[in-house]
Amino acid sequence: MHELISVIAIFTGIPLFIIGWVMSVITARKFGTKWVVGMVLVFPVALMLLVLIHWGSAKKPLLVTIIGVALLLVTAYYIPEAETVHYVPGQK
Repeated sequence: MHELISVIAIFTGIPLFIIGWVMSVITARKFGTKWVVGMVLVFPVALMLLVLIHWGSAKKPLLVTIIGVALLLVTAYYIPEAETVHYVPGQK
């Protein structure tokens, strides 16, 4: 069951995060080139500033990005520890 949750969260979380980033870049493009450069280079800081200054335009990309990150955090929580590989030096 945990594997299914992890797979679903990974295959929906990563695309949602990327779609949120693209939506943020498109939204930033409305406000100028400096916003686009900021979104590409320093995404979290530029997104927070964009949301604080232009809330009406930036709330939808922010929501999509937050949902994507939340799904990735769910994935990190549900990865079973029993299936992780532990490297012990000297053993094959």
